[in-house]
Amino acid sequence: MLGVEVILTCDVPNLGKRDQVLRVAGGYARNYLLPKGLAVPADESRLRDLQHRRAGQRGAEERQVRGAMQVREQLEGTRVRLAAHAGSEGRLFGSVTAMDIAAALKGQAKVNVDRRRIVLDEPLKALGEHVVAVKLGHDVVAHISVVIEPQ
Repeated sequence: MLGVEVILTCDVPNLGKRDQVLRVAGGYARNYLLPKGLAVPADESRLRDLQHRRAGQRGAEERQVRGAMQVREQLEGTRVRLAAHAGSEGRLFGSVTAMDIAAALKGQAKVNVDRRRIVLDEPLKALGEHVVAVKLGHDVVAHISVVIEPQ
């Protein structure tokens, strides 16, 4: 089947993702993709630019993974203590949320972690020690201990 090679400039539903090189029908490229700016012809210079851009993205991704690994080393095994009001049976009157844990990490461990990276199925509502996962990106996860003590 004859066609034209194009490089997508943005995600196109049912076709492909940005920076993907595809062979499409000539009429589809000429009448839809190119006029709407969804693709550009895949000539030699654009393919070279795409390879260069992908190499830069791989380098940036490797730096991000190294940074996440360093933060994981700092966090792994960290024990954070929080005080909360609790009843006689050990149930908290309120709850400990990801925002509380992030603030405690910043204050006690001197590590700034976005609250959205702290994984809680539901807020912690009991006294004691809880193991909490912190997703740092690129499949890097650290586990910390959160100790909730009566106030």
